[in-house]
Amino acid sequence: DGSSKFAKDYRWGFFPSLSAGWRLSEENFMSSYKQRVGDLKVRGSYGVLGNQNVDDYSYFTTYSVYTNSYGFNNEAVSGTGFSFGNSELQWEQSANFNIGADATFFHNKFFVSLDYFNKVTSQILLTPEVPTVFGGGVAKENAGKMRNQVWEATLGYRVKTGAFKHNISFNMADSKNE
Repeated sequence: DGSSKFAKDYRWGFFPSLSAGWRLSEENFMSSYKQRVGDLKVRGSYGVLGNQNVDDYSYFTTYSVYTNSYGFNNEAVSGTGFSFGNSELQWEQSANFNIGADATFFHNKFFVSLDYFNKVTSQILLTPEVPTVFGGGVAKENAGKMRNQVWEATLGYRVKTGAFKHNISFNMADSKNE
């Protein structure tokens, strides 16, 4: 992907992704399992996303004129302010990994879904805090990194009794963020 929000040397980013699943219960060696128990599938994915959430041309230092902002010699005069640019701004990147399994039992009446997610966001675009006496705004910079890990389990039961369909599910998950 390309973005004019970054300087020429950092304008382009490469963000691939891949996803695959294998429905084991469709294989010949699992035919008796499918007939007697249910379905079984494993799946996984990996992908990188890019974020360009910065103002246009943030790699340039910009100056602004403010009319009537100061008093000088008993008259209002114009002043200027500035915002520093950062010519080394780059894409924020988020790498996402997921692996999971889905299984059904009792002829597809009871189902289980298990997942593990790992997301690492690097080069996070942040604006540093500076004292107001600095006199202007500072540019965003690629200064942060964050990791999120999550596991999730879903159990469910579905059955049809006459004209009624019953679905009961239980979901449990835990996440860790640093």
